[in-house]
Amino acid sequence: MAKKSQSFGSFADAAEALKKLKDKSGVAQHQHRAASPPAKPDLTSSNEFADIEAAMMKKAEQQAATSPIKPKRKEFEVQPTGRGRPKVVPVEAATPPPNQIKAGLLRKRAPEERKKPEPPPPIAEQTSPLASPTQNPRAPKGKKTVKGKSRLPRKPNMVVAKAKPPPQPVAAIPAHPATTAPPPPTTKHLLERIRVLFGEAPPPIEARPQRTLPWVRNGVEECVARGAEITRRQAEPDHSGYIIGCDFGTSSIKLAVRQPYRAGNPTAARPAPNLLQSNRHPYLWQSVIWFSPDTEEFSLLPGKGKVALEGFKAGILAGGGGMRILPDLPVSRNEAAAAFLALQLAHCLGWYATTEPLGSDAASNFLAINIGIPVAAQDDTKTYRDFRHIVSAARALMPHANCLTHNKVRECYQASTHELPAGFDLIPELTAAISGYANEPYARDGAHILIDVGASTLDVVAFNLVNRERVAAFAADVNLLGAAALDAARSDGFPDDLFRRACFEHYDNVFKYARHPRVAPRNFDATLRRNPVQLIAIGGGCKTSVHKELIARLHPTLGDLKIVRPSPPEHMTKLKCDASRLLLAYGLTSDIPEQLELRRPSEIPQINDQQSAPITFISKDDV
Repeated sequence: MAKKSQSFGSFADAAEALKKLKDKSGVAQHQHRAASPPAKPDLTSSNEFADIEAAMMKKAEQQAATSPIKPKRKEFEVQPTGRGRPKVVPVEAATPPPNQIKAGLLRKRAPEERKKPEPPPPIAEQTSPLASPTQNPRAPKGKKTVKGKSRLPRKPNMVVAKAKPPPQPVAAIPAHPATTAPPPPTTKHLLERIRVLFGEAPPPIEARPQRTLPWVRNGVEECVARGAEITRRQAEPDHSGYIIGCDFGTSSIKLAVRQPYRAGNPTAARPAPNLLQSNRHPYLWQSVIWFSPDTEEFSLLPGKGKVALEGFKAGILAGGGGMRILPDLPVSRNEAAAAFLALQLAHCLGWYATTEPLGSDAASNFLAINIGIPVAAQDDTKTYRDFRHIVSAARALMPHANCLTHNKVRECYQASTHELPAGFDLIPELTAAISGYANEPYARDGAHILIDVGASTLDVVAFNLVNRERVAAFAADVNLLGAAALDAARSDGFPDDLFRRACFEHYDNVFKYARHPRVAPRNFDATLRRNPVQLIAIGGGCKTSVHKELIARLHPTLGDLKIVRPSPPEHMTKLKCDASRLLLAYGLTSDIPEQLELRRPSEIPQINDQQSAPITFISKDDV
């Protein structure tokens, strides 16, 4: 040890200095004991270095007392002199009191304020009364807690998991399979649902009248009675007579008359009463018949206590012709269709005899009554047989049309056969439509696609027209995808996109079969055909948004030819209307020799076209 600015040459000098310092400290201690009572026990006898430490501390206090006092802080103030340059004047600043902090001149806090307040308990620790009490957390491994000191409190912003309630006993529940969302509906489900709807109870197509005016009723009843009398008097057809074309649709029926082999091609369409017009078309008669449960009579006009029967054709196409139209009435769809055709044909005969629409010198009796049928339905054995049975029963009911009861209808229907009566024929609607189209100057030979959108059905046919004389239908299909089917699908919750997709698939089935290498690839295959395909669109259902988009999107895939919407001759109608709705009725007025030769898809054999077959190469190993 050594004093400040003093050194020792040897241990002997150090020991001598230590002895002198010890003597001085002893005298100082003696004086201190005389002035005040001892505060600490004397440890000189046990520790020789304590006196040295005390002497050094006393010397430090003396040096601090004799050090010069720091001068007051000087600050400067800028004062203006009025001569353009300011003057800097020193200003003595007072020394801050001891209870203030020198850095910020803030007062010192009292000792009691310096104590840290107890932090509030964290939010996560405020558990509900139902929760179990929290346990003291264990100390982490490797770190021991000091006795008497607790861990630091948790920070209020620390995310702490809530305490879990104790597990409660749960009763055993039998395992059930997890319920999954049902798959989205497909086009197959849509078609099946529409078929069920039309098979059980076809939805109403349009509003039906509840009453009729007296003069309208008298005019209709007079025509029906006169037609029934003509049928009784002239049972056999006249070879020089006129032809009736009957377009029997789901929503409406269209009737037209024409005198064949006569100059000017006289043709006329039968008008419909105002209350019974379909879509306010003057020549479209609603396909509905009224039945009285009290008298069990059928009528073409509404009346008190009568029930409207409708949708029977759609039910027949759906395969439910033998089912009742309404559960509480004993009338089946086949019986209602037979009664409706009998009343309509009798009314047409009476209207022709009363008004003479083709002139007074025209024939007085009919030559033939042609009734249209879908091409696909003609290839369906059961549907074709049901239609023939209905037409045969209608012909037997026409003489009794002025008083048509349910017992008479059932009797004639059960007694009729599947053979068509004389003068009656079932004509494919395609033949009728192409006959009307072939008479137009813009008709062309070659491949065609016909889309007929009716009230309940969508008919698609791929055919080839040869010299405007022969028609070869390579593929045809009909399905319940018409305008009324669209309304039924919407009311049942199906979206329009699904219905549109079903229409496209229906079309693709026909077109893909037609372009098959063994059917007609050089007419419909885009890579082999030389000419575009002509698209023909007919039917009142083409005006719906879904079917309109279908036709618009199909048209560019067939070529650059414009869409053809054929219409009958202008002189056929005298009232302003959409004459294209009468195209099938006009085509059905053609005589058998005038009709185009039609080969149905079932009558066309498959071909083995070598030119359309894929090219195969022969290698040297095959030689």
